[in-house]
Amino acid sequence: LTNFPPERLDYLKSEMPRTLHLAPSLALTLYVFNHKLAKFRDPRVREALSISIDREILTSKIVRTGDRPAYGLVPSGMPNYFPAITPTPQRRGPLARKRAQELLVAAGYSAAKPLEVELLYHTSDEHKKIAVAVASMWQSIGVRTRLRNAERQVAEVAARNGDFEITRAAWFSPYDDAVGLLGFLRGDSPQNISGYASAVADEALQAAERATDQRARGKLLRQAEQQMVADDAVIPLYFMISRRLVTPRVRSWRNDNLTAFYGARYLIISQ
Repeated sequence: LTNFPPERLDYLKSEMPRTLHLAPSLALTLYVFNHKLAKFRDPRVREALSISIDREILTSKIVRTGDRPAYGLVPSGMPNYFPAITPTPQRRGPLARKRAQELLVAAGYSAAKPLEVELLYHTSDEHKKIAVAVASMWQSIGVRTRLRNAERQVAEVAARNGDFEITRAAWFSPYDDAVGLLGFLRGDSPQNISGYASAVADEALQAAERATDQRARGKLLRQAEQQMVADDAVIPLYFMISRRLVTPRVRSWRNDNLTAFYGARYLIISQ
């Protein structure tokens, strides 16, 4: 099984320890803005919505499988790259909530004219709990949130067609490289459902493609990531832990496989 509800974790640890596999992965859970909408073209709105989310609560109280709060787009441990981006005090905790309220006021919103957003997620108890928690955090800064859920395929089609305001997404890098995640926000990428485009970030990504020195390439990719984070292009929530249930009959399974893909040809089924 490629996933299971977090509330089953204690049972699985107790009753099926040889079957349970939790391991780091190259995956990010996030909320994606529709930048084609006027309200999300205002960077103050995007920043307010991002910094008012308490990632530690999401990972420790809801997901609970060891997922790490994300403030950037690339997790620590990538070769020829840098540790994950960490937040400043103004983007985390009480100072962040105060700043978020100030940003919304500056953007023209108030108790009489609150910011209203719609959050789309695909049907899942886990995603619903996260969405409800985030909606509550946004409510604390004066934002009204409509929750909209749909089956995975329906939600994904809506996202590709631009029929959303903010949507839940999960990005998986197919290889052990920062560009596997940063490429989702490249201006000309078909995977970029947000409509976000940054000449600065795109130029850094293009220069990284031409770089022959790994250190120089890593610096260029970091420039692209920093620009995306400074723009609050999306709302990173947490770096995902791979949750797998693998019967002991399956041999040659490796927990150090960081991507979401593992070829069946590498596995053996014992009798």
